[in-house]
Amino acid sequence: MASTHGPLADPDASAKALILYNGPLLIGTCIDWMLFGVLCIQIYYWIQTDRYKRRKRNVMLTIVILTTSFQTAQLGLVTATTWRILVQHWGNPTVWVHAPSEPAWNPPLDGMTALLVQWFFSWRIVVLSPHIASRIVVGVVFALSLIQCAGSWATGIMYYQSAGDFGALNALDTTVKLMIIASLSADIIIALTVCTLLYTVRRNTCFRSSAAMIDKLMANVIESGMITAIVVFVELIMYLNYQHSALFTIL
Repeated sequence: MASTHGPLADPDASAKALILYNGPLLIGTCIDWMLFGVLCIQIYYWIQTDRYKRRKRNVMLTIVILTTSFQTAQLGLVTATTWRILVQHWGNPTVWVHAPSEPAWNPPLDGMTALLVQWFFSWRIVVLSPHIASRIVVGVVFALSLIQCAGSWATGIMYYQSAGDFGALNALDTTVKLMIIASLSADIIIALTVCTLLYTVRRNTCFRSSAAMIDKLMANVIESGMITAIVVFVELIMYLNYQHSALFTIL
């Protein structure tokens, strides 16, 4: 049964209402392509490092391959969805009631990518500090990562079962909120924990060059962690305030 939320079930929906769905889809696709380009550049520089040449079989290589594969697949699916909605079905608001099935895979792919990245940083925390407190923090991050990944799969499965009815996702309101909050919490905990460990090492070092290097590492962790946390936080705010549109899908 089709959803009756917003313009999705109304064939005569106004152009203004349609913009709240087609606009975010286009902007989100452009952002995906931009970030994929950044990822490709990062991979290129990483391949040039001596570590990659000396040790081709390690945890980092596996994570890079899996993450790149997930992101490539997601980009292809997003592009296909954008083509179908904005080109093949241009100006037809009912396409959001019977949308393509490709978007069903986007949440699971996002969830698995986040899971890999968060677990990798958790592993690094254990390497930096094998104490019991660090292991407890890692356990919390593991649990939060599993929650957000399970929520992403539930979202994708629900969308597929609804036969492409975007409005049907309102039935998963609690699940989506829990998924986003779990991901946000995991990112914040990881950033704070790594910064705390690096600060402890810096405080105990007697070498100025080592302290300067640790300062750079801390700045990098804070910047990357803050960017990730801010993006997820904005996504949560947009979801809470614009559930009857596709604005939250931009991120």
